[in-house]
Amino acid sequence: AGTGIGTVFVDHQLRILRFTPAATRIINLILSDVGRPVSHIVSNLAGYDCLAEDTQAVLNSLVPKEVEVKARAGEWYSMRILPYRTLDNVIEGAVITFVDISRVKNAQEALGESEAEWRLLFEFMPQGVVIQNRKGRIVEANPAAQRILELTLDQMRQPESSPLRWKAVHRDGTDFPADQHPARKALDTGRQVRGVVMGLHSPRKQGVVWICVDAIPQFKSGEDTPYQVFTTFDDITGRLSAEKTVARGGS
Repeated sequence: AGTGIGTVFVDHQLRILRFTPAATRIINLILSDVGRPVSHIVSNLAGYDCLAEDTQAVLNSLVPKEVEVKARAGEWYSMRILPYRTLDNVIEGAVITFVDISRVKNAQEALGESEAEWRLLFEFMPQGVVIQNRKGRIVEANPAAQRILELTLDQMRQPESSPLRWKAVHRDGTDFPADQHPARKALDTGRQVRGVVMGLHSPRKQGVVWICVDAIPQFKSGEDTPYQVFTTFDDITGRLSAEKTVARGGS
């Protein structure tokens, strides 16, 4: 009774033998209910009405059952039904326990909502976003990234030797070494890298696509080494072209 866990004991005929005070919050029980079949008792559970059937199934198979149930007041419980054994290892019935998991469920729901909002932003933001793991392998890329880079996510995940890979250059046309890529530097140093301009020679067409890149390392709690990096970038090809046109006109 002192554990705060709702517990109900029933015999082989599913008649209530005893229960803890916490169980009365979940099932409408009073002392005079001892000896009554559990099927005659009204529960406060929403969307779950097979307690008697599940208990009987456990007694028949001796296989415990666990299910998450929700009370009409909004609390969530992990309900477990197990065979009840005496000290002599004789099965006398079943024990039904209810452990409050409301905090866990509420946290899961909040996390799910947060992930849904993040996914919506990820899918529709105009900036390209690429997520890479510690080894630099691409894990995710949003539609904008695939559009700007003219590669699908599967193509981005291909080896460096793939003919579909871009060749990166600096603004002066010199090669951009792989170890100097903003994402790689962010992973190696654990620091943000911002405003890096890179030119990408497209394997599909003539010309260079220019992007401005930010790389932000991500850390797990208590760790000082990044486990992944978020790389975001804008297509600035048009802007650079306009700047060159203005510069030529001014000269």
